[in-house]
Amino acid sequence: MVYWNKIAKQVISKIEEWIKNWKLESWFFIIAWPKNIWKKTLVNKLLDNLNVFEQDKLIIEDPGKYDGKLYQIKIDVDEKDKIKEVWNKEYLDFGARQISDFVSKTPAGEYKFIFIENLERLNNAAWNSLLKILEEPPKNTFIFATTSNKNKLLTTILSRWTIINMFELNKKDFKQFLDESMITLDEHKFNILYAISWWRIGLAKRLLEENNNLLDKIEEFLELSNLNKITNRFNLLKELTASGKINLFLDWLIFYYSHTGNLDKVDKLIDIKIKNQANVNLENLLFEYLI
Repeated sequence: MVYWNKIAKQVISKIEEWIKNWKLESWFFIIAWPKNIWKKTLVNKLLDNLNVFEQDKLIIEDPGKYDGKLYQIKIDVDEKDKIKEVWNKEYLDFGARQISDFVSKTPAGEYKFIFIENLERLNNAAWNSLLKILEEPPKNTFIFATTSNKNKLLTTILSRWTIINMFELNKKDFKQFLDESMITLDEHKFNILYAISWWRIGLAKRLLEENNNLLDKIEEFLELSNLNKITNRFNLLKELTASGKINLFLDWLIFYYSHTGNLDKVDKLIDIKIKNQANVNLENLLFEYLI
């Protein structure tokens, strides 16, 4: 079961109906706000429902969602730079010229779709190059883009194109997702998961599926909060360091303390990560943090 904002889902369903009934010949849509709520999944489901041929899809993913870097969409991409590898996964890079070439080709099926992840990555030159296509897509060409920061988009974009806003899930909807995914958590662990994922289903799913017992370790660490349990907490952190999960663990703790408003601990954890990158001994940093 895939969850997103119910109103956004209804809007996408209506768009699908209009396309199928030829009430829309072309359009540009922006799905906005926030990260990790499966905006891309929503568009992929629409493409599946419309039976769009693979050769009629241009999917422009943002590898920066994994390593935190900014990969701009430029005018053109050199052949030698076409493939980016991030976390052992390859991504095809596209520029404005490659998008224009795709648009100019005749579709094999009824529709042609372009999906651009994180539209704010387009630099000014690429924007200007694509402005005509984005404002007036050719017949039966539909462009979907996502953004997690509308403030970074030009006002000309926001004023002319259809924006579908998505919002955070409340605890009730979040729990419904877990229930329908056959995931059972006690109330304490559920509250921790809700906090560290910032109610974002994508992050919660990643934590549950990809990181084995990391949620258990976070719960254990938070329960060992008394001063007389510093040794146990330190041993837990050493165990995570030895297993190579310490940085991911610290990231999740930062999310948790940010959500619960403990900004002092957030600052200390970020400081640990910065100093560790500067080759300061990690064990010393963690012990200093605990005391």
